[in-house]
Amino acid sequence: MEERLSELIGKELLTREGVRLGYILNVLTDAKVRRVKGLECFGEDEEEFTVPWSAVKSFGEAVVLKGDTLSAAADGIPAPFGKRVYGADGALLGSVADLLREGSAICALLLSDGSALPSDKVTGVQDAVLVNQNKKPRTAVPRKKKEPAAEKTPAPQEIPVPQEISAEGTRNAAAEKKQPLPKAGSCLLTGKRLPRDLTDERGRVLAARGSLVTAETIRRALANRKLFELTLLCCGSSARK
Repeated sequence: MEERLSELIGKELLTREGVRLGYILNVLTDAKVRRVKGLECFGEDEEEFTVPWSAVKSFGEAVVLKGDTLSAAADGIPAPFGKRVYGADGALLGSVADLLREGSAICALLLSDGSALPSDKVTGVQDAVLVNQNKKPRTAVPRKKKEPAAEKTPAPQEIPVPQEISAEGTRNAAAEKKQPLPKAGSCLLTGKRLPRDLTDERGRVLAARGSLVTAETIRRALANRKLFELTLLCCGSSARK
């Protein structure tokens, strides 16, 4: 069953035991928007972090993890909500209103005009989404027959490595392992400048045009169910830090 990725934004992120870790800010995809790679979240301590898609157990009123801790950060790019979509001929096709997923596979991009564009037409994502509507699916290439195995040649004799060089290499490898992982999160929203006012259902201004998005801005958006709209404002415009 296909579901909209925007439905995840704003939901609580819970551990298996029901402890709230934060809220979903955005979805992370691969470079060509074919698969969901993870979730970008906003924690109770006002820090952004990511969660691998493989760590998620279930979806419902909240997103529940398989375990009780965050074991690793996720890679990927923020889902291109709000970004303009251009064809191979440079024609503007619209903007990304939503993404349809089935499991971890992204099936299509829903455009602002209501049309659906298969995700396999995407050729790249930068400031805009680039697509090739005439792109044909790949066909299987017939396998070549295996040629007779060549006679084995004697393996080259290993040259002994001096002890001091070997010890230095071991120390470097150990140092690399001890290096902490990069800080999770890519500051998707915080620090971005709003291109227009963010208002609630009654038209009251939650964040004014030209203001920078802060942790307080995100909390107000969450409280008024405007987090997805805030994401669209920040990601679908030329807002800069």
